[in-house]
Amino acid sequence: MKKFEVASKFLELTEWSGPRSRHDNDDRVNVVLYLSPRLAHPTWDRITSKASRHKYSLFPLPKLLRGGPVSLCNITGFTPGSSSVPQRSTPTMIVILAFSFLLISGAASQTLHLIGDSTMALGGGGSGTQGWGVPVAQYFSIPVVNHAVGGESARSYSNEGKFTSAINAAKSGDFVVIEFGHNDGSAGAVDNGKQDAVGDGYNITSTVTAANGTQILIHSFAYYIENAVASFLAKGVTPIISSVTPDNIWSGTTIASGGRFVTYAQSIGTRRNIAYVDHFAYVAQAYDKLGQTQTTTFYPNDHLHTNPAGALVVSQAFVRGLLCGTSALRSKVNAAGQVVPNGCI
Repeated sequence: MKKFEVASKFLELTEWSGPRSRHDNDDRVNVVLYLSPRLAHPTWDRITSKASRHKYSLFPLPKLLRGGPVSLCNITGFTPGSSSVPQRSTPTMIVILAFSFLLISGAASQTLHLIGDSTMALGGGGSGTQGWGVPVAQYFSIPVVNHAVGGESARSYSNEGKFTSAINAAKSGDFVVIEFGHNDGSAGAVDNGKQDAVGDGYNITSTVTAANGTQILIHSFAYYIENAVASFLAKGVTPIISSVTPDNIWSGTTIASGGRFVTYAQSIGTRRNIAYVDHFAYVAQAYDKLGQTQTTTFYPNDHLHTNPAGALVVSQAFVRGLLCGTSALRSKVNAAGQVVPNGCI
């Protein structure tokens, strides 16, 4: 089995062990490529260069055969080295490989799914703001689909069927990042449909009162997220738990410490034995280095929602935290992502 690279992808060629063409005086195999329209000429040049080192002869597929690909056949009237069908008839054994540039690699079919609230979502939390899930796409070599919705908590995202929709959209081999916490806090005397039962664990419940006086049993932050994690894992999707991002709240010259939802997220990663990114800590590291004055320019409306410049910093912090961890998603970080600022904590 021989392999040569096609624009960082791999196309496998199985060497034909049968009789050679009488034109093959150097024991080569004539390989005819049916080129997809998506395959650019520079890619053909790379194929030709690499294949020559593996003793393959490459020829364009004659128009005569473009009715459909075949795997192995005798073709009469094809002269090796020619891109057209000659007048004389010469039997030649040819391996014909039909492929599309987008289908060469399984990696191209993988997707990164993002699940969270307005701090991640397209459009952020209001005029002039943006979620970090938008700029982070530029740092990955696979497509990124942002399922984040403003105002959601782990509980509301679950109860409204949004987790189910994201699970249905994902496929085996995909990745998913789950980050909640900004809207999950206690709501007071009347339930807001978002608060979770307080406590660091899966089997924690409490009873709250709805606006109409009805008593509702609610579950913990971990309960809603771990149920989704189990469904993603069952589908062959790799989950990454990310801690909530910091607000623009300072304690002296540093960002104020994270609350209970940072701890909850880390505990989920530990219990489920899945990758965890301490997004809070990596954003705090970036903000501390920039200082309070510069960081405050990222928050045009409130202490929670960033403008596009702030979203970029928050997205870079996520990538840095990912690279410093153990998730297989690290291998999908592209060259730009490899050089995001700051180091491992």
